[in-house]
Amino acid sequence: FSFNYYKNMSSGEGGAFVTNNKKVFDRGSVASDCCSYYWNPEEHKEEEQFAGLNYRATEISGAILNAQLQRIDGMLEKMQGHKMQLLKVGADAGLESIVNNSLEYECGTNLGFIFPTEEAARKFVASLNERKVRGFLPIDTGRHVYTRWDPVMRKQGAHHPSMNPYNFPENKKLKVKYSMDMCQDSLDILSRSVLIPMHPDNTQARVRQIGKAIRESA
Repeated sequence: FSFNYYKNMSSGEGGAFVTNNKKVFDRGSVASDCCSYYWNPEEHKEEEQFAGLNYRATEISGAILNAQLQRIDGMLEKMQGHKMQLLKVGADAGLESIVNNSLEYECGTNLGFIFPTEEAARKFVASLNERKVRGFLPIDTGRHVYTRWDPVMRKQGAHHPSMNPYNFPENKKLKVKYSMDMCQDSLDILSRSVLIPMHPDNTQARVRQIGKAIRESA
């Protein structure tokens, strides 16, 4: 989970991981705070005794996040409901939804449709924007698309060559090759998809306005 700016829960920066595996939890605890190993000195486990990365969160961040737990269920329920409502509007207008693998349990932060061509997708977005509704193509998000991951593409995995995993003897046999078109199908899907953001502050009047824009733009 990410807790940086503009997430459903935010403490300014930071994050958390969740697991139902005790062994993974114990190792993750040391990775985040290497001193956690020493809170129980009688439990000597060498596999857990390593220098962690020290991402230890502050009590202030914890307090800010705990306070937000009171609103998170309502926020998610609202966005999920709005998304379901607008999915039907899109279907009735003849639009094809992107694949939704878990409608009942996802955050509902974006409504998505996929089009036959990038030109059709951009025309739909332009029409939405004219009607004061935000829509965008995932391909345009830059940092979220692998073609913009310059350090990965040039295999620069660390600030120093000796720490770069691409240079490790253990990885020499992997023969990893990257190219700008290596995931062409993914780039095609990202170029033909349109996302419409949901927001917990949206009123029913705003949702109806978004629905009207979808119908008129379809």
